[in-house]
Amino acid sequence: YYKLTNDIYVNDVNAVDWKTGTVNEGYAPEQWFVSKDQAGLGYIGYLGNTQQFNGHIDGNGYAVHGIYYRPLSGYDAEKYGTYTTGAGLVPTFSSGSVSDLTIKNSYISSGRFVGAISAVTTAQVLITNVLVDGSASVYGGNSGSYGSSAAGGFIGYIQGKSNTTLTNCGFAGSIKKTGGGHYWGLIGTSYNSKFTLNGCFSVGRAPLCSSSKGVHGNGRNFALSNVYSTVAPSEWNTD
Repeated sequence: YYKLTNDIYVNDVNAVDWKTGTVNEGYAPEQWFVSKDQAGLGYIGYLGNTQQFNGHIDGNGYAVHGIYYRPLSGYDAEKYGTYTTGAGLVPTFSSGSVSDLTIKNSYISSGRFVGAISAVTTAQVLITNVLVDGSASVYGGNSGSYGSSAAGGFIGYIQGKSNTTLTNCGFAGSIKKTGGGHYWGLIGTSYNSKFTLNGCFSVGRAPLCSSSKGVHGNGRNFALSNVYSTVAPSEWNTD
């Protein structure tokens, strides 16, 4: 159980352009990721149990600033894998909760799955009263193979048998795909799983795709209540 008693600053918030990920000359930001070596299998969606977070994060009304991750290059890419990492506050979330937290001044990018809160959820996860504000950016979905990559404002991929609930949550940041993958305001994609959104919103991008592509396979077991977005309803059905 983790409870914040103050804001957390992972990086200097004035040393990075959080919209583009551009770093000021001379500054070396702390990267936030799960490596291929740590993961064992090198694929964020299917890590061993020892690599998945099980627990509770109580933000206690505070914020995390400066989460920074972008796909690696050169020696680091060879060692850790360019597209073998998933990025998020909790890269792989097995079971537990996050509550009463704000994510600010963060740049989170991955070639696989990416979300400000979690790249992948695999079991029962509850996210309550969490805001990703306008200073945060989520970029991802390099792979053109559907189901192998996705970006979501909160969660990239809700994996099979997972039961994930978002209540009173909002995404007001920037979200874009960097390749052929898929991206949505709250949930990137889901497969053979269940999720619920209660009183949630997203700005600039629909919360999820209601077509068989955005929530694909047998992943349509979801419930929405008081969920809204700033985009036109027609965009909810495009990919």
